[in-house]
Amino acid sequence: FFVLATLFSSTRDVYHANLDIVALSRAGKVDAARKLFDEMATKDVVTWNSMLSAYWQNGLLQRSKALFHSMPLRNVVSWNSIIAACVQNDNLQDAFRYLAAAPEKNAASYNAIISGLARCGRMKDAQRLFEAMPCPNVVSYTAMVDGYARVEGGIGRARALFEAMPRRNAVSRVVMINGLVENGLCEESWDVFVRMPQKNDVAR
Repeated sequence: FFVLATLFSSTRDVYHANLDIVALSRAGKVDAARKLFDEMATKDVVTWNSMLSAYWQNGLLQRSKALFHSMPLRNVVSWNSIIAACVQNDNLQDAFRYLAAAPEKNAASYNAIISGLARCGRMKDAQRLFEAMPCPNVVSYTAMVDGYARVEGGIGRARALFEAMPRRNAVSRVVMINGLVENGLCEESWDVFVRMPQKNDVAR
């Protein structure tokens, strides 16, 4: 019983410490988060991932990379986090390297880079990665629709891809509506709007 109680207490302490690291990070107190991280006698992969995200979300990419390479254990969240870190800092070359090296990938692994490429207007590269994805999801499609809608002459491809989506949500519809409006296609944007099963405040 004592062993089980001690284990439960330790697990609970790690859980709360992880929450504190996240809270400190969101408040911009990265050094305080790192101090807590260093003082923790027991760390799990969530602890490491929390500190990893704390660095890059506060503009400290190099520290994030250093911590990533020192991690004793990584999971798909770790890999996705460092990929997102590179994308956030416009370092798409390193993001691709991490994607290629990741032993396990999911849709989020690809989506982070697709969003970054789309944001930069590199739609040919985004399209190649999109087509290489095992299972694109609604986030993947939406990023591509948004990217095509933003590049000159790409609104037609954006609309065609939107219509080909196997599933749409409110975000994808709003992205399509905004893209059409910004390209001066108000009647088509109205057509997408009236076909929305549910209208939210953003769409209105």
